[in-house]
Amino acid sequence: MTVTIPGQYDSQHGIDIIGIDTHIPRRRMWLIEISRGREMGAGLVKQLDKRKYAGNQSQMSHRWRRAAADLFLEKNPNSIEMLRALFDLGNAERGLIEQTFEVYFASHRAAVVVPAGCDVVGSNTGLRFGRDIYTFAYRNGSRR
Repeated sequence: MTVTIPGQYDSQHGIDIIGIDTHIPRRRMWLIEISRGREMGAGLVKQLDKRKYAGNQSQMSHRWRRAAADLFLEKNPNSIEMLRALFDLGNAERGLIEQTFEVYFASHRAAVVVPAGCDVVGSNTGLRFGRDIYTFAYRNGSRR
């Protein structure tokens, strides 16, 4: 990612990161969820739970991403300034920024980033392990 912004519509909810990847021939927007997962039994699990504001669809499903993006635009008072920076649009007006966001949203990619060994659980997300779910090395004080 060359440029990223936080995508939450309030201090805790929504898209963790909205990023632009310019390392491919055509710029692409990414909507990214990052989680350590929760300890469940002997392992870590990231549950992509159903959310009421997204028509009771799972977190990171296309419907959830659309609802979270709409809430970001509507409720985050800094959304336009952040998107202006993300798209490098200088002093562009709100209408152009929102239009640019919609063009990128139409072909965006989604990703979930979790610690290595973490299981990702959710229904109808459209996400595929190895393509849309990425892992990182993570070590906290209680785990080795």
